[in-house]
Amino acid sequence: MSEERIILNIGGIKYETLRSTLTAQPETLLGTMFRDQSEYIKNLVNGNEYFFNRNGKAFYYIMEFYRTGKFLWSTEIKDSQVTYQQLKEELDYFQINQSNVFFSLASETAANTIDRFITSLEQLIISHYIYNFDKEFQLSVYSNNNNKDNRLREFRGCAFDIMSNMENQIEKHLVGTFADLKLKWNCQLRNYISAYFSYKVFEIVVTFSSPVEKLLKSENSQAQTIYIQDPINKSEKIVLNIGGEKVMYKI
Repeated sequence: MSEERIILNIGGIKYETLRSTLTAQPETLLGTMFRDQSEYIKNLVNGNEYFFNRNGKAFYYIMEFYRTGKFLWSTEIKDSQVTYQQLKEELDYFQINQSNVFFSLASETAANTIDRFITSLEQLIISHYIYNFDKEFQLSVYSNNNNKDNRLREFRGCAFDIMSNMENQIEKHLVGTFADLKLKWNCQLRNYISAYFSYKVFEIVVTFSSPVEKLLKSENSQAQTIYIQDPINKSEKIVLNIGGEKVMYKI
């Protein structure tokens, strides 16, 4: 038997879902209403359509919470058409536990920030390797967020916390990702104390093989391939130098 489809008309904006999607959150207003047949009849306006005089745009995030169990509202004001206060009012009305929702939001935001931080480190490595022909570069991450290095300016307020909690995982990820470059990650946490203030610094040195050295090594290896003509039997001998091991073939 097919599941019952429900149309929620929220302030003129219609959302279609399944009754089981709503009842999967029984502690919420909609979960309670659609679990008890008599409760949701009073909102019925047409067939399987139910009207709520609420904020239709903000309800998008409520609906996604029912569908995914996750809170997809963006913390960036420029990315959201719904303010925090508008969303909070809808969460209150639909009786959704805000502590659980915002814990989920905070976890998602933290994970996204860490991912972007690691991606920035990867881009730094690629930039130094491809464009600068460097064999190493250095970074400093300060506990007082007084970073003079603009390469990680996007993370000025959280870089130290990320390094404090994720340094080992970041090292393992980068070494594995850039294994072909023989990448090495050296990170030291140092304390600095003066008469006026104290702070901590992660001093990072990232080293890897030089692209120039790799290119020269490749060219030298190719130059060691020798072709020898045998004047007696007119056969051709080929000597292949494979990583220092010489092998001779007759053709």
